[in-house]
Order: sequence, then C-alpha cells, then structure tokens
Amino acid sequence: METQTALTAARKNKHRSMVKYVSNKESYANLVHSPKFSLSEDTAFFTIGSCFARNIENYLNKKKISYFSQVPYVKGEYFKVPGPDRTGYQNVYTPGSVLEMSKLISHPDPFHSIVEVKGLYYDLLTHGLKGISKEDTISIREGLIETYSRLSKVDVIIITLGYNEAWRFKPANSWVNQSPGEPNLRPLAEDFDFHILDVNDVTDMLVQATENFRAINKEIKIIYTVSPVPLSATFSEKHIVVANQFSKSTLRCAAENLASQFDFVDYFPSYEIIVNTEYKKAFKEDGIHVQAEAVENVMNIFFDSYFSEK
Repeated sequence: METQTALTAARKNKHRSMVKYVSNKESYANLVHSPKFSLSEDTAFFTIGSCFARNIENYLNKKKISYFSQVPYVKGEYFKVPGPDRTGYQNVYTPGSVLEMSKLISHPDPFHSIVEVKGLYYDLLTHGLKGISKEDTISIREGLIETYSRLSKVDVIIITLGYNEAWRFKPANSWVNQSPGEPNLRPLAEDFDFHILDVNDVTDMLVQATENFRAINKEIKIIYTVSPVPLSATFSEKHIVVANQFSKSTLRCAAENLASQFDFVDYFPSYEIIVNTEYKKAFKEDGIHVQAEAVENVMNIFFDSYFSEK
C-alpha cells in the first residue's frame, strides 16, 4: 500500500482511535461494520458452525427471515445429555469440519465416518449423540445430507468458526466432530490423529470449502465469523487461556485472508463485539456460553450493517 493511500484511509476512518473508543465504551460493544454487500429480508440464509450459529438461527426465526439450515429433530434419548427432542447435533467446530460439510452432498460415500463400537453406531460428523442403532444413525446422516442439498436455494452462508484443535479420522481421511476423548470411542483411538491448525492450514481449508460451496451455488455469498465461545478444554500442553487465544487468533487471521481474496466473502466481527462487551453481560455463569441479550446485540449490529431496508 502506498503511503498516501494509508494516510487517506486514516483520515477518513472515524473509528481509528482506541482512546476515543474506550472513552465512549458502553456495557455492550457497539462496533461499526462496513459490509461488502447489502442484504434484505428476502435474503435466504444458511448457517454453519457451533452453538453460536444456532443463536443466529434463533434470531432469524424471530425476525421471520428464511434460513435453510434447519435439520430434522432427533429424539432426546439419542443425546449424551438426555432431554427434549432437539437439533444441535449438526454443530461443527473446526475449519476441517466446515470443509467436510462443503463436500457432504458430493462425497462418493455418503455414509463415510460412521463407525461401530460394541454394537452401537456413531456418526463422527455429528456432535453430542451417543451410540445408537445403525438404522437411526443412517437416517440422521440422510437428514443432514438433505439439509445441505438446500444450499442451491441459498443467497448467503454465515459460517462461524469455533476453534483450531481438530481431529482427523484416518480411515476416511475426514475431519470429524467426535474424538477418542469420548470414552466410548477409545477402542478406535489408533484410527484418529490430532492437529493444531495454523493460519496456513485454516486458510487452505476455508479456500477449499469456499470453492466447494460456490460449485454448489455459483451466486452464493459467504460471511465468516469467529465464535466468541472459548475452548472448554484443550488437548495441547498449553494453559487453556493461551490455547484459546491462539485458537481464536488463528481463525480470525484466516477469516481475514478469505475476505481479502474473494469479493463475495466478508468477515463480520461478532467475536470482537462479544469480547469487548462487559464480561458478565457477555457470558453466562459457565464462562463459555453467550448471554441471549449479547447475541441480540450482535445480531442488531449485523442487521444494521447489512440490511439496506432496516
């Protein structure tokens, strides 16, 4: 960048001073975002990611805005934590898992990464489900595939990146959402390997995923975000605070790389909005999940930024 370009950008940027930001800071962060493109209430969304992506869906539902990422409900008894019939098993947390989802409807083996242990079946691409029957496992995978087939009808994908500690299932060469950290999967431990992804790894995975999504729908736009939900625990030898900061920093830099490479890709600063909000207003008592009011603040900023018709 030429010197004059940088000086001009600085002169035009009303939000360049940290001193001014801190002096005007409120309990809920209210950042200004300049999007690459505009959306409307007719925009059809699809969300991919962790529980924060589910929060986005809830907000879209409240606003009566179409989204196509709804998966079929699964019996509550099929979850490791029993409860009502629900979704959430479709959560993906790592860039590798996002890449697997981008290949889901075109994969030559639609039922790869389903394993059997002691007569029970586990879909390694899903999250939170215990071992169940083969028939039910296949049925859940079929519902997941049907959901992703709707990408052809979608205008925008919002992809929320969770963390950079990733597990690969070697027999299928797939990035999975379950690991041998799960006691019931320990008999298969040698079939997994563990990776701490760096910026280059994540960027490469997201470029591939982005190209795969555009192959499904050549008009689709993508908004990357980084989940503010921290690592609950690390598989590395680092202190959890250090491991989490490295994880979020890696994902954030990679998301910026993607937004810089493609004119149809944008980055929205949901992570920055949450972590710059007063802690008790941002996070629940567990220090992991985000308060509903904080999510609403993020989504209000999102809509104010992207929607041409407020």
